[in-house]
Amino acid sequence: MHLGWQAKQRPDAIAVIESGGRTVTYAELDARSRQLVAALDLRPGDAIAIRMPSGAAFLEVARAAQRSGLRCTPVNTHLLPSEIDETAEGELLTAGPMGGPAAECVQVAQGLAHCGFGSEAVYPSTAPFHHASPLVHCMSLPRLGATLVVMDRFDAAECLELIERHRVTHARFVPTTFVRMLKLPAARRARDGDIGHLDEDGYLYLTERAGVADVAVIGVPDLEMGERVLAVVQPAAADVTADELLAYCRERLAPYKCPRAVDFVLGLPRDPSGKLREGLLRETYWRNHETRIV
Repeated sequence: MHLGWQAKQRPDAIAVIESGGRTVTYAELDARSRQLVAALDLRPGDAIAIRMPSGAAFLEVARAAQRSGLRCTPVNTHLLPSEIDETAEGELLTAGPMGGPAAECVQVAQGLAHCGFGSEAVYPSTAPFHHASPLVHCMSLPRLGATLVVMDRFDAAECLELIERHRVTHARFVPTTFVRMLKLPAARRARDGDIGHLDEDGYLYLTERAGVADVAVIGVPDLEMGERVLAVVQPAAADVTADELLAYCRERLAPYKCPRAVDFVLGLPRDPSGKLREGLLRETYWRNHETRIV
């Protein structure tokens, strides 16, 4: 099945709900993508870049590109013009994350169907479409007739509200989004990790992982080895110690995988989608070194 089939069979079914409340039906999504095919006036194999906020309009352009056999590269809306030129040129030359997208979306849709996704599914997309994974999922699910709830930026309180309001049936989150939701006043304080429980309403709570609210493990300068492994930790408890965390790691990991030391910080640099800005964090430790190996 594909978008055109869904539009014919279920024209008034809701394809996309934007976080602001705007809804787009399957008939509307299909019609607008067809109009764009004519407006683009490009040939199969040509390439385009999309720099737009996540939402129905983005999906309409991406679907038009699929229909036209175009190579499509989503571009981060936070990039500066000079960065956009470099990124778009480099990714387009390698076909980009959506190069040859139709076959990939068919495969993903088939896999999701085996996991129980169908026309009754309501799926929240909380990450920006310039990341390949959320875009591919949101290009694949309409083939199954699902309803997408698309956030233009992640907000923990709004996400929980949308889940309840639209009766979300399936969801896919990175740990950071769970942590942010569980830090809300109404939720238990999160300690990051993969141990949790379901409450009476079916909500998942993540708890108890060595007093850690957030963590990144990076390589930092070392006079003898060049680099050493450091855990940069945002603690979830005031009394957590470096020795406690290192002991926790040694009990569960091979020695060579364990950090050699722990630094405590008030917070880690993350972008609006929750992705760690590792380069910025590493620069804190490397800024006084001319090279990355000392």
